[in-house]
Amino acid sequence: MQEVPVVVWGEGEPVVLVHGSGDTDPTFVWSHQRPLAELYQLLVVTRPGYGQRPISERQHVEQDVQEILSLLDHYGGGHLVGFSYGGLITLLVAERQPALIRSLTVIEPPALAVARGNELVEAGYCTSETRL
Repeated sequence: MQEVPVVVWGEGEPVVLVHGSGDTDPTFVWSHQRPLAELYQLLVVTRPGYGQRPISERQHVEQDVQEILSLLDHYGGGHLVGFSYGGLITLLVAERQPALIRSLTVIEPPALAVARGNELVEAGYCTSETRL
């Protein structure tokens, strides 16, 4: 397995928690989910450049995606949760290896540009612009 720093809370089915870009301490970001460790094994990922982990020379979303895929593969799949930029990462992971994903939860992913052209998204943009 590609070495991915994680903090593990609990036992049971694995749930991979991927933080966003504004989060300096991933364990703090996910601390409110810690009671779920009574039911699941929570894997709190630390992305490059966060916590005590240095920024890599070639920091790119692809590195994040590969690390999460490696982690999921090591655990034989699991539930995947991503917040903010972590949500974008989890969407890309799920697209690449849907068989590894038992469930996918994304919270505020910066993915509106991906949805441009969708009738409902465009209607939302028009409504928002009209309100301004």
